[in-house]
Amino acid sequence: MLVEDQNRYPQEPPQLPQYDVSPDLKKLTLMFIGAMLINFLIAGSLAIGMRIIQTDVPLIRVDGISQNVLFYALLTAHGQVMFFGVISVNTMWFGYYATSKWGRKPLSGMRWAKISFWVMEAAVILILVSGLSGFGAGWYNLMPLTFLPGRPAESWGAVAASTFLVADVLVGVALTIFCVVIIFTLLRGKIPVGTQRFGSRHGEVEMEEAGERGKEKEKEQKLEETQQDLEHTHMEDLPAAVRWVSLLGINAWFTKKWRELTPAVPIVLVSAFVTALVQIIGNPGLFAQLAHGFMSLQNPVTASNWLLTKDAWWFFAHPIVYFPLLIFLGGMYFFAPRYGKEKVPFNKWNYRPWVFYFIFSTLVFSHHVFMDIPNPIWLQIVSQTASLGIVWPSSLTIFTALLFIWRSK
Repeated sequence: MLVEDQNRYPQEPPQLPQYDVSPDLKKLTLMFIGAMLINFLIAGSLAIGMRIIQTDVPLIRVDGISQNVLFYALLTAHGQVMFFGVISVNTMWFGYYATSKWGRKPLSGMRWAKISFWVMEAAVILILVSGLSGFGAGWYNLMPLTFLPGRPAESWGAVAASTFLVADVLVGVALTIFCVVIIFTLLRGKIPVGTQRFGSRHGEVEMEEAGERGKEKEKEQKLEETQQDLEHTHMEDLPAAVRWVSLLGINAWFTKKWRELTPAVPIVLVSAFVTALVQIIGNPGLFAQLAHGFMSLQNPVTASNWLLTKDAWWFFAHPIVYFPLLIFLGGMYFFAPRYGKEKVPFNKWNYRPWVFYFIFSTLVFSHHVFMDIPNPIWLQIVSQTASLGIVWPSSLTIFTALLFIWRSK
């Protein structure tokens, strides 16, 4: 009977009851969104200040900070707040909400999720404080300027640099907590599995009358259109190996026979898992760079392996570029049917890019250090391969979306 059910459920998915996230998570989501909007206004104001300085109109002056240093201080604070306080915060609330909503279970560590919010906001405050202190090494932490402060009258002092470094440590801590919560939530307990169908709740389909067979087909399609989302079939506590295969989208590369027998999890969960996995692998690069920065502030002469520090920084900094992107690519498969008014069935091509997103998003950092000749040749080879390889999953996702839009209503 079990084998018969396995062979049948991909074609006939039963419907799971509606699931709603907890009141605590709803409150936390609103806190994230509110903080994101406030941070956006602050970062936008800093950008306006930069443009005013560029006009050479003496409207903005800060005692103790020269005008040219003030511009770069505003630039650094604007970029860091926009990237971490706005874009990353936006990813965090959606990641928490989506994992609970489509995972149909509470987060593993709601308390830690709340802590990640306050840690990130503390980081934003310290970034602003460092900016007011004249710190202006560039929004992407340009090295070795961050770790080699000059005289306060001409640039910024050690206190401003230390404040900024502490802020970025808190950013790394908040991002790490987020990744751990997402990964633990998806790797523990039951998750929805089966043939996934994201659907529309709107309208009916007009079909031409074509005899009894056409009427029967029309009746079935209309019934399907009026049903709730058939996103998954049942909850199951998957074995560890099977769970990893499903959450990385590897099962989409199986043959048809094995693909239909391998549980498919909601694609939003796949995108959340890949997002968290890529970022938690990249975060040690940030901590390594910051540790070197603190050492160089104490002893700027002997502590100076800037090549390794730059490599470590970009090992973190390029994955963070994909951090706000990947999970929303997964969310596209949920939101698109709402507006396209068309069913999105489980399709192997929706899942196939994700294992490549995981691999190449982790390695693609190396093209930022490609021209650093002292780096080993194998790292230069990786940089070329990963930079070209990341085009494959990106283009596959784009074409999948375009083809869906083409056939939608």
